[in-house]
Amino acid sequence: MRGIYFDQDFGGLKSVWPVASGGIHIHNIPDLLRIYGNDAFFLFGGGTHGHPKGSRAGARANRVAVEELVAGKTLEEAARTCPELREAMELWGNVTFEVQN
Repeated sequence: MRGIYFDQDFGGLKSVWPVASGGIHIHNIPDLLRIYGNDAFFLFGGGTHGHPKGSRAGARANRVAVEELVAGKTLEEAARTCPELREAMELWGNVTFEVQN
């Protein structure tokens, strides 16, 4: 198991889901899956709506990328059969951010 776990009683509070949001795009998905695993929400915002062919194409690119990465493929392998993913990878290819510890 990963993460910090508390064994005390939290008075009936319900479980929570990890959420990644804020400046994320298609190239962040491999790291997000490594950090959070499959049980998380990825809120892409501009990483979806900024797709050159619109929000629907951006949503498809993100969905295909997540599904294929979870199945063990790379982004490059997944992009071979998904033009929307190829276009998103080209668009966001030079957009990076660094996490400071």
